[in-house]
Amino acid sequence: MNHVAALVGGFYSQQKHAGQVGVIFNPVPKQKQAEAVRFLNENAFRTPRFALNPEILRRIEPAGSVARINAAQRLVLTNLLDGGRFNRLVEQEASEGVNAYSPGAFLADVRKGIFAELFAAAPKVDAHRRGLQRGYLAVVSEKLNGRTPVNDDQRAWLRGELHALQSLVVGVSARMTDRAGRVHVEDLKDQITKILDPKVAFVASGGPSLAPRPSLDSLDCWHDYESEALR
Repeated sequence: MNHVAALVGGFYSQQKHAGQVGVIFNPVPKQKQAEAVRFLNENAFRTPRFALNPEILRRIEPAGSVARINAAQRLVLTNLLDGGRFNRLVEQEASEGVNAYSPGAFLADVRKGIFAELFAAAPKVDAHRRGLQRGYLAVVSEKLNGRTPVNDDQRAWLRGELHALQSLVVGVSARMTDRAGRVHVEDLKDQITKILDPKVAFVASGGPSLAPRPSLDSLDCWHDYESEALR
C-alpha cells in the first residue's frame, strides 16, 4: 500500500548520462495519482472482511483484530498525508497548472473515501471504520496542534477539510440507524470543534499507539517522491 501511496505527489525518474537529453524527473500523471488514492480508499481503508472469519479468529485470540486493522490503516494514512508529499503536490500544481493533481482534489478524495458512509441515506459505520475515522482526525490534529504544527499551505488546506467534514456530520446523526453510529457522529463533531479551536486541548484518541513507520529507504523501496525508476 505504501508503494501505491508513493505515486501521490510522486515523480518518475530517469538517470541521464553525457549526451542524453531531457529532464530527470517527470511528475506522475494526474490521473494515475487520483487512481492511486482511489485504490487506497477501496483496499487499504475498506474493512477487509476476508480476514475477519470468526471461525479462525476465535481459535487464536479473544480480541485484537479491530486494533490491528486500525493500526495498519493508520500507518498507510499517515504516510499518505505526509507533509513532504503534500508540498510536492503544491509545487506540482504551481508548475503544471490544471495538468496537476491539486492538493484540494487530493484531500477531498481522501476525505470522501474515509467518511464515505456519511454520504449514504441511512449511514452505518462499523467498528473498524469508526476507528479509521477517529484515526484520521488524530493525524490531522497532530499536524495542526502537535509539538511541531505545520505552518505552510497544508495548515489552511487541512483546516478547510475539517470545515467541510464539519458541515457533513451536522445532521447526519438523525439519519443513523443505530445508536453506535449516532454517538460516533456526535463524537466526530466534538473532536472537529476541538481541533479547530486552539483554546481547547485535543487529546488524540485514534487508536493504539504506533511504532514509528520504517523508512522506505530502509526497506529497499522507492523514495517517497520517486515512484518508479526508469532506467
